[in-house]
Amino acid sequence: MSKTVLFVAAPEWNAFIYMMPVAKKLAEQGFQIIFASIRGNVEITNPNQFNDYKEYVFRNGFIFESLEFDTPKPQDWIAKAQYDVNLTKTAYQRLLELIDIYEVNLVLVEVLASIMALAAIEKKVPVKILANQIDGYPNLRVPPAGSYVIPGPGLLKKVIIGGEWLKLKLFFVLVFLSPPGLVYLWLLYINFFYPKAKTLGVKLLFGEYFYRVDLPTFYLVPRKLDFDGLLGHNYIGLTIGVSPYNSNQTFKLNKLTGNKPLIYCSLGTYASTYKYSKRFYQVMIETFNELPEYELLLNLGKNYSSYDIGPLPENVELCQFVPQLEVLEKAVLMICQGGMNTIKECIYYQVPLLVFPGHSDQPSNSARVVNQGIGLRGKLANISAKKLGMMITELLTNPSYGHNIAKLKEICQQEDRQPEFIEELIRLANQDNS
Repeated sequence: MSKTVLFVAAPEWNAFIYMMPVAKKLAEQGFQIIFASIRGNVEITNPNQFNDYKEYVFRNGFIFESLEFDTPKPQDWIAKAQYDVNLTKTAYQRLLELIDIYEVNLVLVEVLASIMALAAIEKKVPVKILANQIDGYPNLRVPPAGSYVIPGPGLLKKVIIGGEWLKLKLFFVLVFLSPPGLVYLWLLYINFFYPKAKTLGVKLLFGEYFYRVDLPTFYLVPRKLDFDGLLGHNYIGLTIGVSPYNSNQTFKLNKLTGNKPLIYCSLGTYASTYKYSKRFYQVMIETFNELPEYELLLNLGKNYSSYDIGPLPENVELCQFVPQLEVLEKAVLMICQGGMNTIKECIYYQVPLLVFPGHSDQPSNSARVVNQGIGLRGKLANISAKKLGMMITELLTNPSYGHNIAKLKEICQQEDRQPEFIEELIRLANQDNS
């Protein structure tokens, strides 16, 4: 009988994409692979996105299990908070059941869902945390993920970084002082997860994404991308995810000639949730009216169309789905929101970046891009066509960006630990836990 590895993914494309190559490597060694997730807030951008996750997992040959009940979310704030609490508790109980049903030998939990690792510990099954974003805990060397600050020497930088962590703490205080927040904090953390963690001998530590379990974490990113590679993180390297693009779909350029340098722009899955994304797209069109020497492939995602953007110049083509790796092989520049998967892909294909962060870890990712000299960054709220054109011209005429990203790729390949990482997971899954 084959042994089983259970992946617990946060309901985001980022989590599924970077976990999938790990799953494939383990499947090649004969392990049965299961993915489990909850619906979360995916309906904000696409009502069918949870089903898209399922289809993605099935298409790659693995089992998908939902960790939630399928009932409408209430509108009243007290009922909403109680609903969210029950949803998380149900997910935890369902995870306990799945570990027994499939006789799971190893659980790998995405960092944003790290609290669920307690279920594996409760069942005495080996568990590790996987992360595709470089997170941490309050310190004076590295700012939190939502910060634009680039660290440096000196007391002033330490004060600024300390201030960034203080702002994050105040944000969570305000969130959990709200009536729904108090209900959620009291019923879920104080009355459920804290006592459970204490009983199991596990610490819950405050970090960028509220409280998470204090367990060894594998970061599927290159060490070189971190500001401080001495924080005890286990860096795996330049891992490239498995695209959610369905190869059965046909993709081709209809307007663009391919005879000019190609620039690719995508703001990712949550583009429509960014306050200024529509305006940004319109600025982009205005910019390329003045840059006829380049061609732009603009990925709008599923929630925008040409009606939102207006008339297009001949050197711009719109699309709603793209095989990104295929496009990056041909592109000379990537304009994006700064998701870590995209940044790693650009390093691999040696494509400089122009980053306009939206939220989550994207601000700190943009800081890392600038810190490595592999791109520039701006803000969606106030970018002008003139400024955008200047940034594009700088990135495509200054050879230092191409040189820096080629050098960074070389360093990342030298530091790659993916084979050792897979061997460690195999060892853990094969150990006797009886």
